[in-house]
Amino acid sequence: MLKDAEDRKLKEMEAKGEYESALNMVRDDLGKKDSQIAEMKSQLEVYQLQEQTKREMLLDKLSDDDKAIYGSLDNNALEAHIQRLNKQSVPSVGNDQPAETQGYKSLLDAARDFQKGKIDEPIYKRIKNAFRANQV
Repeated sequence: MLKDAEDRKLKEMEAKGEYESALNMVRDDLGKKDSQIAEMKSQLEVYQLQEQTKREMLLDKLSDDDKAIYGSLDNNALEAHIQRLNKQSVPSVGNDQPAETQGYKSLLDAARDFQKGKIDEPIYKRIKNAFRANQV
């Protein structure tokens, strides 16, 4: 609708012989569009940088084998896959005596899972205490 109004105004100016004014009006319009394009390009660069950073963080959570297999997924699918992997790989943990190691063969394995967020702190402390109690 604005475009139609601008076109009508431009034709009226041309009909009256006001070519300078018409030319200035077109130049102003182009200047505004150029600044809008520059702003949009700037926003696009920021968005692309954020997406690349997110992708790198997601890929860092995968093993090299998984990166080769799942690295071609888009960020949303990759994030969903990693969340599903983390849910599946959590070892079964009961509320039994702290002397249990919850199936871990070493404290180092439990510490790695704790760092990756696969087990929470209270469970890790129980496992750590169980390994320390078994050393005595």
